[in-house]
Amino acid sequence: MTYEEAVQILESITELYPKFTITEQKAQLLIPMLTKMNYRQVMAACGLCGESSFSANDC
Repeated sequence: MTYEEAVQILESITELYPKFTITEQKAQLLIPMLTKMNYRQVMAACGLCGESSFSANDC
């Protein structure tokens, strides 16, 4: 995924879990890990694409 998509994932997580705050340090740690992953698969696994299955094609 791209850097922008990784940021979108983190923003979505903070919307769903308000107690989870993204600090600069957390972002620096998580974004490089996220960019190595498939965006659609992460969205599906987190339940952020509106689908309950883990199929990346459904997002």
